[in-house]
Amino acid sequence: MQFLQLLVSGISQGCIYGLIALGFVLIYKATEAVSFAQGELMMLGAFCGLALMTVLGFPFWLAVPATIVAMGLFGVVLERIVIRPSGTEPLIRVMAEGDDEKLVHAVVKDIVGAVKKAAA
Repeated sequence: MQFLQLLVSGISQGCIYGLIALGFVLIYKATEAVSFAQGELMMLGAFCGLALMTVLGFPFWLAVPATIVAMGLFGVVLERIVIRPSGTEPLIRVMAEGDDEKLVHAVVKDIVGAVKKAAA
């Protein structure tokens, strides 16, 4: 039984790594710039889902689509405010995405604070 559980866990984690790798390739092919902010956005999505379940009391099956919608909206806002105005120069985009990482870290800190407050 434990072997089956480890097998399913390993396969699901491998699928997540594969999706992250596909995201890197997709972003690189579309923009010809390496996106260092993608890992931060993955972290933000995970913490957004956690906050929806713990702070707002959403059930898991409702928190997943809500997180997808929230991250989609966050991505559109980020693209309109930061990425599009930075132009087509890859170096400028990489520097702009460094600022994205700082923004995401600040948002995640706020989410973690809310989750800790709700747990207490």
